[in-house]
Amino acid sequence: MGKYLIESALLGQGLPGLTEEELESLWPENPDGEIAWMKAGTLITGGISKFVRFRKETENCARICYQNFETAAEQKRTGFLTASGTMKACEKLQVPFAVSCGIGGLKTQQTIESCHDLLALKESRVSLIAASPKDMFDLEHTLKEAQKEGIYVSGCGDNVCNGYLFLQNPVEIPSDLKIMQDKNRLLLRKIPKKKRIQDDSIFEQALRYAKEAEKRELLFHPSFNQKVDELTEGYSSRVQLEALISNIRWLEENVTI
Repeated sequence: MGKYLIESALLGQGLPGLTEEELESLWPENPDGEIAWMKAGTLITGGISKFVRFRKETENCARICYQNFETAAEQKRTGFLTASGTMKACEKLQVPFAVSCGIGGLKTQQTIESCHDLLALKESRVSLIAASPKDMFDLEHTLKEAQKEGIYVSGCGDNVCNGYLFLQNPVEIPSDLKIMQDKNRLLLRKIPKKKRIQDDSIFEQALRYAKEAEKRELLFHPSFNQKVDELTEGYSSRVQLEALISNIRWLEENVTI
């Protein structure tokens, strides 16, 4: 099984600028972990070739998180696993690490109950490796609430988090890795500054688009990603995939189970 599972929601719904063939060609060779998703209520894991076949054959997939995982299994649903859903899959298979990229967060004044990913981190012994909370959330509030709830946030050698695809006001976080043997770990490895999207108007346009899509009962995050990808001519898909693969490689090089 390997020492980690990889989120499928980003690969399945969050990279509209990449074809299945491109995903397969860019994927690292022989990673020591597998992608996780659900098919007709059964947890499935596999490599990129198996996953892209599933992505090609599947339309309008559900997003399955930590909190609705059991219900989805009972109802025999098919869907992609979010970061928190991947953490639940890790628990099922006794795998210690989940690998993601952009994760959920909190808007100003929201509490941890508003974020599936943070709730999972509070409850689970599985560690989550990601780039950052996504840009539509209040970064400082998100990280402060996480720490207040006992979730140890580490920058993996970097003491600042400053956003996901766009540059946000920097928030200081612990940088050490001594917490590797503890529970409640959120390990953040930010996308390099030079690779961020520099035009903030793209963020505003995508946010408006996603809010309107949500009113039409479409999913917010895939809609946001779709608009950013369109406005950047596929760049956002490529940089997110690069960040996910970077997290995989970092884990394999730096963590011994």
